[in-house]
Amino acid sequence: MVTPHFIPGENMARKSRELRLNQTTELIAAYTAAGLADDRNCRFAKDMQWRLKQNKGLSPKRRQWLDSIIEEGVPAPKGDQELLAR
Repeated sequence: MVTPHFIPGENMARKSRELRLNQTTELIAAYTAAGLADDRNCRFAKDMQWRLKQNKGLSPKRRQWLDSIIEEGVPAPKGDQELLAR
C-alpha cells in the first residue's frame, strides 16, 4: 500500500493570479520603503511581478519561492539599532 506523502503548505488551494500579483506589489513597495529595493528577493519579486502582469506562467518552484518571501515579508535590519536609527 502506498501512502500519499504530505508536504505542509502544499495541499492548500492555489492562489489566484490577481491575489499573487497584489501581494507581490505590496511586498515590492515594502522592500522599497525599507531601502532594500536592490535586495535579491526584491529583484526576484519584481521579475515575477512582470511575468504575472504579462500573463506568463510561474513554474512551481518560482511560485513556491515567491509565496515564501511574501510570507516572510521584509527582513528586520541587523546590527546595532542605535546606529541604524541615526
